[in-house]
Amino acid sequence: MILCYQTELGFTHKVKETSKYKVVISYQIRPLNKDSISFIEYTDKMTGVCRKKILTPLKMYEDIFYLVSSIHVSKGDLMIKPRTSSVAEVHLRSYNTPIRIHIQDLLSDHEEV
Repeated sequence: MILCYQTELGFTHKVKETSKYKVVISYQIRPLNKDSISFIEYTDKMTGVCRKKILTPLKMYEDIFYLVSSIHVSKGDLMIKPRTSSVAEVHLRSYNTPIRIHIQDLLSDHEEV
């Protein structure tokens, strides 16, 4: 896969799946020598609609570990909570956490990757 996709190879960080939806958080390490980036992929299992969008650029690819500790879905919103530790605080200084996303915004057709 590394030979085929080179720097565009994606890595899965966290998955949450229920009977109604599936959320996948993944990232790429410096694709095409640009900044590392994280993605969110949301699949609505009731409708079959699946969208993958950019979650956030990463200062360092290791930040994804601190940025995404848990995924919660409630009342049409998706919340991604960071880790809580003194080391995490250092890595997360330049990020707005927790990350809140309206599911309808994810399922719309704009900004799909």
